[in-house]
Amino acid sequence: MRAAAAPADTGRAFGLHEAKESGMTSDPLQWFRSSYSGQGGECVEVAPGLVASHGVVPVRDAKRPAGPVLRVGVPAFAGLVAMAKSTRLAA
Repeated sequence: MRAAAAPADTGRAFGLHEAKESGMTSDPLQWFRSSYSGQGGECVEVAPGLVASHGVVPVRDAKRPAGPVLRVGVPAFAGLVAMAKSTRLAA
């Protein structure tokens, strides 16, 4: 089994870029959005900073940054990314 990448490398591995938000936030996590996201607003953000320390990838709705956060285990998230890369998902 391959060890999880360091948080700084994890974002690059998933093709992510830093999410830009307006205004101040007290959120200590650094959130990223897929570099494949369009301007439609139908995307999620991930915060890979907890991968090494907690083994989870926090995921949230990009339109609701103050909303609930889903914490996905690294193996499940890696499987989701692999499926998305290999399959055309229907809208």
